[in-house]
Amino acid sequence: MSITDVLSADDIAAALQECQDPDTFEPQKFFQTSGLSKMSASQVKDVFRFIDNDQSGYLDEEELKFFLQKFESGARELTESETKSLMAAADNDGDGKIGADGMFTRAHSTNKFSSGSNLGDLGDEIKQTWLVKIPLS
Repeated sequence: MSITDVLSADDIAAALQECQDPDTFEPQKFFQTSGLSKMSASQVKDVFRFIDNDQSGYLDEEELKFFLQKFESGARELTESETKSLMAAADNDGDGKIGADGMFTRAHSTNKFSSGSNLGDLGDEIKQTWLVKIPLS
């Protein structure tokens, strides 16, 4: 499977363009521009499996820092602060891993997220607006 089997190459390119500079990655904006926010739960699960390098059923920080490169091999790595922010926002149980049940989802909220360091309310807001349980089987 290729990511472009599920998402438009043009949408992916536009999403990556918006966050090409370090510390400019905004999860919801990326999900909306790339088309992830319009995907069904089944499609989200397919994308999760594509991003999950070792097929362990979860993403750790090491996998997560290469998140953008899963959409385009020449994309930059997430910065340490972006990686930690995304992990903090999507790690439902605090185990340092993002499972399929805690990743991406419908990002349909119109709330604006930033990569700022105030993760208290931001993390809760992201969890409530773009996380959904996705069974692996």
